[in-house]
Amino acid sequence: MIPRVIHAYGTRYVCAVKPCCDCLEGGDGEYTPPSEVDPRELALGVHEELIHTHDLAVAQQLALDHLTHDPHFYSRQRARER
Repeated sequence: MIPRVIHAYGTRYVCAVKPCCDCLEGGDGEYTPPSEVDPRELALGVHEELIHTHDLAVAQQLALDHLTHDPHFYSRQRARER
C-alpha cells in the first residue's frame, strides 16, 4: 500500500494503515475505510488520538471508531472546548 500523508494542525503524519487494520480488534469503525470519512475530520481525530497513543495505526482506528458514530465528532468536540 502506498503511504498517504495526513495533515493535522500543520503536522504531517505518514499513514500506511490498511482500511481495516488489525491493530485493534472490534470497534465500531473496524470496517469503515478511511476513504468513507471526511479527511479533515480524520486528520483532526488522528491528531487528538495521538495524545493517548504513539502508534499511528491505533490513533487512526480510534478516530475511525468515533467518526463512524458521528462524522463530525472532532469538529464538535473542538467547538465544545471553546
